[in-house]
Amino acid sequence: MQTKAEALAVLRYLNGENAALDVAPDGFVQEDDESLYRQVAHAWGLDPDNPVQRGRQWYSYDRGSSVAVALEGFDVLLQHVKLDKEDGGSGPLSLPNGTRLKLVLNKNALSLEPETGTPTFFKIDTVRIVELSAQVDQSALLRLEADGKQIVLIPTYLFASSYPETVLTHFSGGVLLRSSDWE
Repeated sequence: MQTKAEALAVLRYLNGENAALDVAPDGFVQEDDESLYRQVAHAWGLDPDNPVQRGRQWYSYDRGSSVAVALEGFDVLLQHVKLDKEDGGSGPLSLPNGTRLKLVLNKNALSLEPETGTPTFFKIDTVRIVELSAQVDQSALLRLEADGKQIVLIPTYLFASSYPETVLTHFSGGVLLRSSDWE
């Protein structure tokens, strides 16, 4: 069952990137009467309406206990970050070097937006969202990289809706970053 859920999560992600056709089985013929996501899922013998179990409409990860994290080159910890896809982001937050950043949760991406300069979008893989929801009594770290910059998300709570596709809608936790990436 978990393998099917992972396969559907990957297919949902690829569909969002307009790449579902790339993983269609040999001999697949696309038709116009149904979405490509649904057609490819059916072609592989998967139920596109059943990511994990019938009626499942969401994924969540909730880990409120203490966790130790190796900093490994990161020098700034943003604590108690709470983001909702609908709220327009947090901040701006002031880094120790004076840079001000706004954090925004977009469709499966965390955007860090300096007051001056270009926003950086750190994509969060749909497969990781699904995997986190299955973890029990394990702390999670999400290492993300974009445009030569790195961050680490230390979630205490994640929530994603899964209909019609998996979309991260809430994040709470910590964010590690390098101040030198934002000078």
